[in-house]
Amino acid sequence: MAYIYLLLSMALTIYDEAGGQGTQAMSFVADTVINRVHNPRFPNTVDGVIYQRGQFAWTSKYRHKSTEDLNHAKQIMIRRKERHQSPIIWIQAIDIASKSLAHDYTPKTHELYFSTKTIKAHSYSYKHHSKHKR
Repeated sequence: MAYIYLLLSMALTIYDEAGGQGTQAMSFVADTVINRVHNPRFPNTVDGVIYQRGQFAWTSKYRHKSTEDLNHAKQIMIRRKERHQSPIIWIQAIDIASKSLAHDYTPKTHELYFSTKTIKAHSYSYKHHSKHKR
């Protein structure tokens, strides 16, 4: 699987699930995907996790067979969301996706699922962890 395809897939997942909720929430989504890759109950690849049937809503709304498809989905999502939030969010999603796809990346949580409630709870722990890491 080409890196750019995986990068766009992860960034679209992050952007769609947590875009506009802050970088901690976006990181939590990335961590959840990576945790699933390492769990035997889920597919063992990033694309396998993201495109597993019924897991992420955007994958059933948009074609995702090629990088061109993903770029088209990105343009639609950005136009839809930019009415309500800053365009910088896509750049943040790409940055978080890139970091989470690095070979030496270690997720900050062990969660396999998330909801708005768990994202908010873990956003606090990300902030707390970041303050003590410095």
